[in-house]
Amino acid sequence: DSNADWLCITFIYFLFLQYFSNSFFKIDTMTTLLNQKAFLARKAQIDFNTAFIAIDVNNFKNINDTYGHSVGDECLGKIGEAIYTVFSKDGFCYRSGGDEFTIVLKPGVLERMKAQKGNRFKECIQELMRALDTEIEFQAKLDSHLKDGVSQGFEVYLLMENFSRREDYISVDEALKHADDEMYEAKKRRLEVQS
Repeated sequence: DSNADWLCITFIYFLFLQYFSNSFFKIDTMTTLLNQKAFLARKAQIDFNTAFIAIDVNNFKNINDTYGHSVGDECLGKIGEAIYTVFSKDGFCYRSGGDEFTIVLKPGVLERMKAQKGNRFKECIQELMRALDTEIEFQAKLDSHLKDGVSQGFEVYLLMENFSRREDYISVDEALKHADDEMYEAKKRRLEVQS
């Protein structure tokens, strides 16, 4: 009887370790957001209407070069906190590389936004992006290293079944690239205004 108890305890412990290690390896330790490995896994599984939001920290190299990597790491942590505060209810939040972050809206969120705003559902996404700017402005009051904020871009991905013509369809990778391109355009416009 006690052998069966020990066997059950060992099995439960094994399941706990497996769950913990799987979860642990999907977390970015600097920001506590999901990491690039988790992002790539999510990207491969997307089979729902969604939006991708690309975010990049402005002048991050300058922060690292001027104040050191420990200050840069702190800044990334604060940006991650701001992203989580604004987007975690509606999206999966990833640190997808260096100073880059990606939000993938959760299943059903885009449909909810469409129901609220009709064809103006992109306004809902833009509202979230403005909320992030406000959150980062608040963080910048506490830490002046964040004064340059972030650049953002987004693209909506719709399942191919929503298109009558093949040429209207874009893939997940194309949607991600469009979001990234829009984010870099925003960064470029910002630099032009500064100079």
